[in-house]
Amino acid sequence: MHPKGRANPAFGVFRSVLLSVTMQPLKVGEFVNYARWVAGMPSPLRPQVLDVEGVTVVAFGSEFERIDEALIPTIAEVFAQLTAQKRRPLVVDLSQTKFFGSSFIEQLFRLWNRAKDEKGHGFALAGINDYCQEILSVTNLKQLWPMYKTRAQAVESVKSSAPPA
Repeated sequence: MHPKGRANPAFGVFRSVLLSVTMQPLKVGEFVNYARWVAGMPSPLRPQVLDVEGVTVVAFGSEFERIDEALIPTIAEVFAQLTAQKRRPLVVDLSQTKFFGSSFIEQLFRLWNRAKDEKGHGFALAGINDYCQEILSVTNLKQLWPMYKTRAQAVESVKSSAPPA
């Protein structure tokens, strides 16, 4: 907002540019993330990291309906912190996510590469919608990463494939 209560004209121009780049109207939260990203500031949004029956679950909530470039630096940081710790089975829950791009796929690939055991076990995706499954299918990653409809199914699967502690 402009100090005198009028809308700041720069806001409208910036939002128009983003609209033309993304080809979709942006929600307020998405706009704030883009503005922070353009300014070189990290996103305040972070996925939730949970311990479920000895399995690390990275849960992307409703604020991650659309995972775009503005969120990637923060997600990369969270993923790096997870893999710096002791290796344990890992589930990425994307049940609230409707869209992600190639930058997020790259981050998932890096996470999988660091998190899997020597047999390729210990990593799974949960709650992937049809559109995102199609993206992973086209890239042949659907064959590489186990995918489950629910978080509980994914946790049970990686738990049973994990070596005893």
